[in-house]
Amino acid sequence: MPACRHLLWLFLPSLSPAWSSFEEGSASLEARNVYLNRDFREGVGQSRREEWGQGLVLRLASGHTEGSIGFGLDAVAMLGLKLDSSPARSGSGMLPVGSDGRSRDEFSWASFTGKMQASRSQLRIGHLEPPSSPALRPNDGRILPQTYEGAWFELRELDGLELDAGRLTRVHQRNASGAQDPALANPYRRFPRVEAPHYDMLGLFWRPDPGHWLGYQLARLDEVYLQHHIAGAFSQVLGRGQLRGELRLSQAEETGAARAGELDNRTVHGFLAYGLGPHRLLLARQQVGGANGFPYLLGADPALLNLSQINDFGNAGERSWQWRYDHDFTALGLPGFSALIRRVSSEGARIPGLAGTHHARERDIEFRYQPRQGPLKDLSVRLRFAHLRGDYVRDTDEVRLQIGYTRAIW
Repeated sequence: MPACRHLLWLFLPSLSPAWSSFEEGSASLEARNVYLNRDFREGVGQSRREEWGQGLVLRLASGHTEGSIGFGLDAVAMLGLKLDSSPARSGSGMLPVGSDGRSRDEFSWASFTGKMQASRSQLRIGHLEPPSSPALRPNDGRILPQTYEGAWFELRELDGLELDAGRLTRVHQRNASGAQDPALANPYRRFPRVEAPHYDMLGLFWRPDPGHWLGYQLARLDEVYLQHHIAGAFSQVLGRGQLRGELRLSQAEETGAARAGELDNRTVHGFLAYGLGPHRLLLARQQVGGANGFPYLLGADPALLNLSQINDFGNAGERSWQWRYDHDFTALGLPGFSALIRRVSSEGARIPGLAGTHHARERDIEFRYQPRQGPLKDLSVRLRFAHLRGDYVRDTDEVRLQIGYTRAIW
């Protein structure tokens, strides 16, 4: 694809020999097709949200200029298309919705990232797609991913030690063309809806080997909340199988002008999982303490281990258990096929505006096909079912079909 490759050079200030290493870059096109049907089985208001959409994500990544400090430029362009919707079924979070209740036929945007690399460390400024972590879990469950604008620095000079620091100043939501200020998420009326100038993160991780890590992260939504995260994980051979575990502790409080008011949250969550051949069984416990629920950025997923397809079980006082079973069908002659079933049950949730404590339960079933090799190795298919019931949620049944394909251009 020589012609396509040289399109990237349009982003460069010159074509001098100093920029020749940009040809070491890459380009890819990702296609996402998502159908979502969320059926509310009771309660007032909209009875169903059902939409079908197509997303396209073009990513261009340069190499770096020569020298002890290398410079580069990346670009991304995203396009979302409506395939099926109606005013009675809109609002799935897949497409932007107008004042008339109709989803837009299409939406798009493009952005750039300047990058500077020295040795094994890198600074990126502009469009950002931070990795999922205990402090931030960008949402990636619709036709386009949630992304950010700001600055992100990664220090990787010592083996096994990682230092990350970033400031996110704008958010590109998964169903919007424009960007907005970072804001506090408000599920179940946990907090008032407030925005902030920026969201800061600082993290230090120690990874002595692939199966073990220990980390600390500090996150701050400016003038809203300050959050500390301590987390660790291990993986150990046990008998003929593998035992894995993870523990996370987080503590949050108001900071600065306290735009969301006083905030007090202490959350402990962890899991143990044992894998033997094609089988994997996981047990998880999550306990949300303090006067408030778990705070996180609007549009992102809460980084909670009991986060399920619909609910996060992150309300004040909520205590939840999860059991999950995964099966890999490779041993049965179906490489790339896997399935899981998960159930999460909770009690003790305190919901603003509701007296007493409350409970919920969710059952999820998922089938996945993702070939590891061959002509379809870049294909991913997920068929997901969810069944949510409780006395603080609307009884909901949901079906999602997600098909993705990524093609390297060069």
